[in-house]
This record gives sequence, structure tokens and C-alpha cells, in this order.
Amino acid sequence: EWIEVGPWSTEGEEHREKRRLPIAELAKKELARLRKQVKKKGADLRHQSVQQRHALRIRAKRLRYATEFFAGTFDGEASDKRREDSLAALKDLQDALGGLNDIATRPVLVTHIVERGDATGQPSVQPHLAAPEDQTETLLHQAEEAFTRFIDAKAFWKT
Repeated sequence: EWIEVGPWSTEGEEHREKRRLPIAELAKKELARLRKQVKKKGADLRHQSVQQRHALRIRAKRLRYATEFFAGTFDGEASDKRREDSLAALKDLQDALGGLNDIATRPVLVTHIVERGDATGQPSVQPHLAAPEDQTETLLHQAEEAFTRFIDAKAFWKT
């Protein structure tokens, strides 16, 4: 119902131009905008802060959902192949970045659990549960590979 008659369909000058565009044109603009953001935010992800990588993960998720939403707008074998390549890379990027975020937040969670203790008053976990360095390195490598595959995947809406 919101798509058909929501307030966006009648209100606001800023939406007027978008309302007049064919869906394929609107989709191309939105997908290109989101793709550009992911490419920009993903540059040199190895040296980014936890917050920067988290922001990249959110951008990748938005692009992935938009890609899935507009999938039927662009038909054809070439478009399908490009879209699947892009989606696979985005999924792998999200997974690796999610793992890195889990590692980054683990110390806070472990500290909270240790300080809380169990019913006997004893700590419920050992504080040495920090992620091994090789796990972080593996996830960083996976994220970089997925980002490279994403960059190499051609925009499916340009076939």
C-alpha cells in the first residue's frame, strides 16, 4: 500500500522528479549511487578502523538489498550473471566484515560476562578469549578478496 499511495507519492518537491522516472531509470541511479559509496568506503579496508569497516558493511548491505529488490527490473542473461557475481561478492564481504566486527566487540562482551560472573559468584568465562591474530588476518584477507570481486563485477544494470 505504501508503494502505491504512500505520502512519498504526492508530497515534496524533492521527490517530484523521481516520481516521474521510469523504475529502471530510478533503479540505475540508486544502484550506481550505492555502488559508488561501497567502492569509496571499501578502499584500503585493511587499515580502516572498526567503525569504518562497520559503515562499509552497512553500505554493502544496503546495496545488496537494493540489488535484490531491483533484480527483476533488468532482464537478460548477461545482467543475471553480473548481478549474481555482485551479490555473491557483497555477501562474502558482509560475512567477513561481520566476523571482524564480532572480533572487535568480543573483548567488551567477555569483560561484561567476566565481571557479572555466574550464580556462584565465580567468573563464567576466562578473560583470554580474545581472537587469535590469524583469525583476524584470515577475515581481512577474505574481505579484501570479496571487495576485489565486487569491484571486478560489472554493473548489472549497464548491459
